[in-house]
Amino acid sequence: MAMIARAEGELRILYVEDNELIREMTSELLSRPGRRVVPVASAEEAIAESERNGLDVLITDVSLPRMSGLDLARRLAHQRPRLPIIVITGYEWPGVLDGWDANAAVICKPVVSEQVEPLIEKLLQAAAG
Repeated sequence: MAMIARAEGELRILYVEDNELIREMTSELLSRPGRRVVPVASAEEAIAESERNGLDVLITDVSLPRMSGLDLARRLAHQRPRLPIIVITGYEWPGVLDGWDANAAVICKPVVSEQVEPLIEKLLQAAAG
């Protein structure tokens, strides 16, 4: 798996959401100059995409068909332990990331820019050590 996917300083965010409308809206919200947001609909697509092109940040919904977002995050974190990960859930879930490193966080829907932007920066800094 490619470790860091930055091309000329571009931050590559892999965003996983099975709801098409939410995927499109949140991808737009995450888009900024210097970023490439790659939206996919399933954990399996995310794994294939990360193996093909790498990633710098994983943002995933918890509830996905077949493989959950948490299982996806565990799998990718196993391959790249310092990977910044944001898990999105539709409800409060205290302790969902207990035992995870400081480069992982959980947020509740709806995702808003004011919430996710500082979190991405914080997790990138934590991953950088």
